[in-house]
Amino acid sequence: MDTEHIISIGEPSGQSVFELAKKIDCTLKRIRENKETQHDTHHQPAGLIGTYWREHSTQVNEIDASSCSMAVRDGVGFWYSDKRYKYRDFNKAFPEWSLPLYNNNHRLKLREYICDHYHEELARHYGRLPCTRIPAEYKHDLNSIEKELLNLVDDT
Repeated sequence: MDTEHIISIGEPSGQSVFELAKKIDCTLKRIRENKETQHDTHHQPAGLIGTYWREHSTQVNEIDASSCSMAVRDGVGFWYSDKRYKYRDFNKAFPEWSLPLYNNNHRLKLREYICDHYHEELARHYGRLPCTRIPAEYKHDLNSIEKELLNLVDDT
């Protein structure tokens, strides 16, 4: 599938739904290890910051539910500074960043949950269409997420 989306720099307006995604940042910063000189991070569903599908066979103007690491895995492309890149070439567009890799250790389950449950509100907030294809792997149980996060906080 040859699909693309725009990288948006829109900021959430501080609604309580958006603050949920921000609250975990402090914990993630404390547990993140810099194993390389390039910036490496956990990747969230792109639609949380307003990213949408610019070109797609069925999802034009919809909030994008995928993360950068999922886009690498799925062979998706993106536009940046009027140039098209494949996500596997992410670090060519952003040389200071490591290539996003998809694995279970780099997933932000709370943010995936927010995307799954609040994509219609996100779409309204950013003036886009709701996502019609939320990944099945975003179907998390909120109680399990809470236990995982409490374990992270207790371990740091």
